[in-house]
Amino acid sequence: MKSYIFVLIKVMSLFRYNVILTSKKQIKRSCGSRKLMPQQLFCLRVQYEQGVSKNNSNIKEQRSDKLDSVAKDLLPAKSIHHSVNKFLNAKVHHQRSISKYSLTGQQLKKEYFHLGKNNYQITPVNRCLISGNLYGISRKLLRIKENLSHPLVVQYSTTVNQWSAAGNQPTVDNSRSNMADTEHPATGFHHVKCPSTAHGGPAVSDDDVQLMNDARKIFDEAVESVLPHHLVRNKLKLSQSGTVLKVDEAEYRLQKNVYVIGFGKAVIGMARAVDDSIGEHIVKGVISVPVGIQQMFNEEGKQDMLVKPDSRIKVMEGAPGNLPDEAAHEAAREIIKIAEAVKEDDILIVLISGGGSALLPSPKPPVTLKDMLSLTRLMSRSGANIVQMNTVRKEIEILKGGGLAKLAQPAKIISLILSDIIGDPLDFIACGPTVKNACTLEDSTRVLDELNIWSSIPQSVNKLLKEEHNKRLEGDRENVNWSLVQNVLVGSNKSACEAACARSSSLGYLPYLLSTQVEGEAQDVGRMYISLAKYISLGLKESVQKEELSDLEKKLVNTFKITTEKLREMQVLAQQAVTSGKKGVCIVAGGETTVIVKGKGIGGRNQEMAVAAALQLENQFPNLGKVHGSSQLPVPTNVVFLAAGTDGIDGPNPAAGGVISVGFKADAAVAGLDVVDFLSRNDTYTLLSQVDQGLNHVITGHTGTNVMDIHILLITTS
Repeated sequence: MKSYIFVLIKVMSLFRYNVILTSKKQIKRSCGSRKLMPQQLFCLRVQYEQGVSKNNSNIKEQRSDKLDSVAKDLLPAKSIHHSVNKFLNAKVHHQRSISKYSLTGQQLKKEYFHLGKNNYQITPVNRCLISGNLYGISRKLLRIKENLSHPLVVQYSTTVNQWSAAGNQPTVDNSRSNMADTEHPATGFHHVKCPSTAHGGPAVSDDDVQLMNDARKIFDEAVESVLPHHLVRNKLKLSQSGTVLKVDEAEYRLQKNVYVIGFGKAVIGMARAVDDSIGEHIVKGVISVPVGIQQMFNEEGKQDMLVKPDSRIKVMEGAPGNLPDEAAHEAAREIIKIAEAVKEDDILIVLISGGGSALLPSPKPPVTLKDMLSLTRLMSRSGANIVQMNTVRKEIEILKGGGLAKLAQPAKIISLILSDIIGDPLDFIACGPTVKNACTLEDSTRVLDELNIWSSIPQSVNKLLKEEHNKRLEGDRENVNWSLVQNVLVGSNKSACEAACARSSSLGYLPYLLSTQVEGEAQDVGRMYISLAKYISLGLKESVQKEELSDLEKKLVNTFKITTEKLREMQVLAQQAVTSGKKGVCIVAGGETTVIVKGKGIGGRNQEMAVAAALQLENQFPNLGKVHGSSQLPVPTNVVFLAAGTDGIDGPNPAAGGVISVGFKADAAVAGLDVVDFLSRNDTYTLLSQVDQGLNHVITGHTGTNVMDIHILLITTS
């Protein structure tokens, strides 16, 4: 750790001496009252030094100009000097947070008081959930740390030492050049692109790293395609007069009669899109969003995902860790007030996305918020999927299962829905507040029986399910005029998967969309993908044991329900990749798995899936990447698997998921880590943080959308 701190300080000293001092005039001219984010400035200066090292004056001119042009589009701040100093001073926080995004008890206590949190509890979950400056600093530090071993950075650091010893500073070529064709560093959720992601440990090759970078790019494109503000703007069509709103085939007369409510991880971006489109007609609005999301988006430069300061839509934050709390309950009460107040000539726009259930808690008496939370935790730890969770929630809450639509009668309702459930059943997304409920009491009790938790649920829930269900089952349905409700699906996992396929094709792979309805236990699904890779690879060999191929096929068909036709298609695709000179094949899938919690570790379903896949990868491909010069048709030279959540969140930690290659287990062993032990304790976040300096983590920050998870399997051929 001491050596790392020394290298970090040396690298960051470049900001202070080479950037702040020697480029002082240029930066002042370029930035004015704006700033470069530290990691962006770092990347630009590394690119500039690459030009210097090659003694290429044209590259130097381009890099210098790039520093100018990018600076003009960045976040407002007091000065670059303040930004860099703040980043340097953050080292007092990074010693524990750099690899785990966690903090010491003292630091956490201090930051909680700084953020105005009077009540806090020092737990691993709290350390991972903490948002604000320390969270942002931790992620920036990790990005720097991941890149410290890159040869260009090593050379860069060495050059700094030479400059310091000689007492000289390099000069910056301030000449201008056309940068229209030069890509700027990403300022959104994308991974840092320059310098390249770190070289891995001894068992991870450069090819592994490149493949993992490809997988990240494919995942990024999938997320980009389902960002909520794009999706909503495509659905809302305004007439030239600005008085008629068209949504699909339905038309609505606008006369300052619009009310907006919303709940979910992605609705803040959806609300911004609605506000931009018809803001002058909005009378009032309330949206319930995850705690810390506004500060996070501000820090990451995503102001276009936030409602404007003068908006009539009130933003309320709650549900830390995706669990209902009193703040979310208060937001639900505000939403109920608006729903009850709208009249016949009014239009109620309802924005719904994944996470909406936790952000809209409205328990029916005698069930309390505490009872609801106990039930949610109980079902989650028992392996309940989202459909099972929502089946029960619709029975015990006021607004779920069409309850919101009932309260808003006789107003017209436009419900814009971003799906986070397999198959896109509208009545289950956020528990279907504006959709007719087809579930019965028997469905709820059957779920509790299947999970074997009926005897453990809170007494109040038991009482409600047995005595009060008839009040909603028939009476509520008869009082709702569903012709006044328009439910519109604006985005789904399928559209994200299709975008991923398109991106993989542009990167040189032949894509195959396997499924958008993947579910099951996370570890089992992770192993399934590697078995699929093995099956595809066997189809590339001229001679293969038919029994081995047949056994593998039976397992994939019977256990994982992949049809024989799809298996044959993927084998043919792999053969085409070989004969056409493509990099290989990219299998894309989506869905949402579950984890049966057995330990007390920190992790998530996608990280669990990736680690399980890594173990299976070593077992199925013991000689992966070592077969060359064979007279047979080429076998795969590498396999990489990525699993990540499109919302950027994978459990109560800052990671979105994981990406692995065949060398993962060996590198973990070098670090003295037992992969099987970590997996058995559900502590995959900790494991991935400690192997190869976090190289195998997928970290995007909160993306602002949520259409379940994306799985990417890359199989390359020589």
